[in-house]
Amino acid sequence: LASFVVGEGSPVPRELLTQFRWQYQSWMCSQFLHGEQGALVTTARLVETVPDMDAKTYAASQVADEARHVEAFARYVDEKLGDSYPINPGLKTLLHDLLSESRWDIVYLGMQVVVEGLAITALRLASSGFGDPIIRQITKMVASDEARHIAFGVTALTGMYGQVTAAELRERED
Repeated sequence: LASFVVGEGSPVPRELLTQFRWQYQSWMCSQFLHGEQGALVTTARLVETVPDMDAKTYAASQVADEARHVEAFARYVDEKLGDSYPINPGLKTLLHDLLSESRWDIVYLGMQVVVEGLAITALRLASSGFGDPIIRQITKMVASDEARHIAFGVTALTGMYGQVTAAELRERED
């Protein structure tokens, strides 16, 4: 999107394209903000529910990461974009399902692997379309943190899932 050029004779007026690009960026940044807010709440809950101290300590450090991400996106949306959008219904459902789940490992799998995996992909894709170097830097730094969160989630769950029944494993794979 950032590299899309409207040339002479294009049916899309430059002003309309510019407006679309800023609205798209505002919508994407709003979704990142909502996702990071959900990650903050979910990860804070994991601090309470994971069974071992190493996982609790890691979850606590991730809470700090998520709080930084929320602050960065909130400031960017408020100070640079001005417009914010409500949470996407699919993201809202996913976060609601995670926060409603009582089994810590399902929450961990959903947040550390699924949500963080979607986030890193969306951050990298969106960053390539953003024209503002500030948001490109924010998304690059957040994506780096998300990669670390995914790696820890996979490592932590690999050992745990080696000890579950075949039926429990199938349920988690679904």
